Amino acid sequence: MKKLIALIFIALFLLASSAYAATMSEFWNKLDTGAKRLIILGYKEGLRDGIAIAQQPDSEEPAEIMKVATHQHKVAEGTYKNIYTTELGKIVSGIDTFYSNNSNLDISLDYAILYATQRQNGISEEEAQKDLVQPRKTISAQQRKNISNQ
Repeated sequence: MKKLIALIFIALFLLASSAYAATMSEFWNKLDTGAKRLIILGYKEGLRDGIAIAQQPDSEEPAEIMKVATHQHKVAEGTYKNIYTTELGKIVSGIDTFYSNNSNLDISLDYAILYATQRQNGISEEEAQKDLVQPRKTISAQQRKNISNQ
């Protein structure tokens, strides 16, 4: 049951960050530091449990939850490598910096966390930017679709 609850929380986080990607920077910037820290702590817990469960080949968890938990496996794995060795305040300030760049305003929080933890752990700007190529393409395609539907 504990595993199911952990997966539900990580699923909700991933869905929420995707659903609110267009306003994620606004959402993040309106939070106080305490709330930002709580979001990162929740993400860390959900990430740890979600990856552990998703990697079990014989998981008995519902298929849809497993699909969401593994949806951004690359991002989760990249974040997981650094999130537990990075001071919480540095992650928060890294995300603040990330969203101060206009080209990042629409990128979801999970990618902001990945970027912040990578940069705090010595990964070059060039390497960190590589992980942002796909979300930027996705956002661009969504924006073009929205314009053509108007």
